Amino acid sequence: MENQIHFLWRLQEIDLDLSRMREQEQQLGVEIDRLKEEEEELVGVMAGLNEQLAAKNAERQNIQVEIERLKAMVADSKEKLTQIKNNKEYFAALKEIESSEKEMNLYETGLLELLEETEALQSQLNDQEVLLTEKREAIAAREAETASQVKGLKQELDAIQKERQKTIDLLDKRLLARYDRIRRRFANAVVSVERGTCMGCHVNVPPQVYINLLKGDEILNCPNCQRIMYSVPETDGE
Repeated sequence: MENQIHFLWRLQEIDLDLSRMREQEQQLGVEIDRLKEEEEELVGVMAGLNEQLAAKNAERQNIQVEIERLKAMVADSKEKLTQIKNNKEYFAALKEIESSEKEMNLYETGLLELLEETEALQSQLNDQEVLLTEKREAIAAREAETASQVKGLKQELDAIQKERQKTIDLLDKRLLARYDRIRRRFANAVVSVERGTCMGCHVNVPPQVYINLLKGDEILNCPNCQRIMYSVPETDGE
């Protein structure tokens, strides 16, 4: 029985190591996913800025078209002034020129404001491009590092899996089934009993059960938590 408990304890150590390494492997993938989500967020921000920039550029082109149209109208009206001999028509043409120039000035003021907005958007876009480049470089570096770590983990997992199988081969099949059943509830299916107390649930084991455990004639479960127990000898003077 003592050997069986020893093998069972070793199996538990192996299983705990396997769980730890699998969790570590999973966490590496989670970290890469998080970095890629951050990359996607930056791409989304850039897409929004590009969309705004495109709208501003289209608006600027429309304004420039209007300014050119008004310039042409003013130039045409000024040309016609030299040919007008009627005062009424002359002053009407002057008023039309003045109105067109005022409208043109408003467009030009709007164009300047639009240029400032466009420059600000372009500056933001440039900053985001730098951040995106840095993020992609960080992802590439972390993926390379992670690939190396995962490779090492897989090698460790393979070696431990082989040791696990060797340990299983040494165990009584009914005891192994018992262990597997308990591990569905607890990571530590095998626990020590120290000074009559189960170290799994920290409840005192009934005296007769503890006496039977110390004899070592059979493998017992904790009456409270049902974990498999093994005894830790009490040293003199404690």
